[in-house]
Amino acid sequence: MSTCAPFRLPDLRATPAALDVITRYYPRERFPQKAFYALEDILGRLSPCDGCWADWAGPCLTTDQPVGTVALVARGNAKDKLLDAALSLIREQGFAGTAVDDLCDRAGVTKGAFFHHFESKDALGVAAVEHWSRTTGALFRAAEYHQAPDALGRVRAYLALRKSLIRGELSQFTCVAGTLVQETYASRPTIRAACADSIFGHAETLVEDFAVALKERGGKGDLTAQSLAAHTQCVLQGAFILAKARGDARIAVESIEHLQRYIELLFSERPEPRPTRERAKPKRLVKSRNTPSSRRRMP
Repeated sequence: MSTCAPFRLPDLRATPAALDVITRYYPRERFPQKAFYALEDILGRLSPCDGCWADWAGPCLTTDQPVGTVALVARGNAKDKLLDAALSLIREQGFAGTAVDDLCDRAGVTKGAFFHHFESKDALGVAAVEHWSRTTGALFRAAEYHQAPDALGRVRAYLALRKSLIRGELSQFTCVAGTLVQETYASRPTIRAACADSIFGHAETLVEDFAVALKERGGKGDLTAQSLAAHTQCVLQGAFILAKARGDARIAVESIEHLQRYIELLFSERPEPRPTRERAKPKRLVKSRNTPSSRRRMP
């Protein structure tokens, strides 16, 4: 990326025309696009300090102050706002249906802020999945199901938690990673890989409990803890798809209930085999010699 010489603003209180002044001094062809977006982000997200016009909520770049040096209180982290907006919009209208302008409007930031933090919409998609994993990961790590005294109890409590989360609008309980991977698995390999890390990474948190449950109780059939953990996510993601297709969350709840029943059957205690009794051989009937024959002898 090309660079321009360091510069200082003239005697200028930051006004809505600040960017016009800067670009007049440094035309776009000499002012790096990334730096321009960074400056626009600063001007768009900072609160005014003493001395600024009360009716304009912008930053105050004081006389002879280097650009980017601010003594102001920020209204929020633009990157986090964009990521939070992405989590909502992707679940509401899909990745393809979400434009950069939509993200900026929902986050309340400038388009310059978007391109300051993300090189492209695909980069935002990858970051959104990673943000989703961090957010949901914290929720599940702090959940009470970890307090169950035994491994199978923790699995049961985990599924009960997942069932309890099925509430509200479809976009409020469905999965960002699952939604994204359905759209992008063939066309955007970086997003697909991020989604795989998210889904299978969450499944990995269940492997230890399944492994202990298999060791303690023994499941029916040829099973591995990894395959069981992945199966839970298969059912959950499928439940979300069916709920979207029908426009009704109840089918997702029913799917989780079926999964709960499957786990109970899988780990149910096997009844001890009953001892087999040897059948008594039937006695052969022997005719007594004293018993008169039913047949008459011919004379």
